[in-house]
Amino acid sequence: MVANTSVPLGNKTWPSLAIVAILSATAFQLHHQGRLWLCTCGARFWSGNICSSENSQQFLDPYSFTHVLHGLVYFILLKLL
Repeated sequence: MVANTSVPLGNKTWPSLAIVAILSATAFQLHHQGRLWLCTCGARFWSGNICSSENSQQFLDPYSFTHVLHGLVYFILLKLL
């Protein structure tokens, strides 16, 4: 006899649905605030000038490393709780 060890589908899908809902609500709010989807200077992979208006508008900038590092630290701290 085989034991039924499968996790109900609802337990696996709610985190994904929550993420999609949060991202959708964020996109909706940004659209209604009149925010642009992309920088007016165009899309680039890297923006190295921290004093320009492109800072934090491109995929990577000089602060990207600290954003990743803070995310890892917060994740580890929350995992310890």
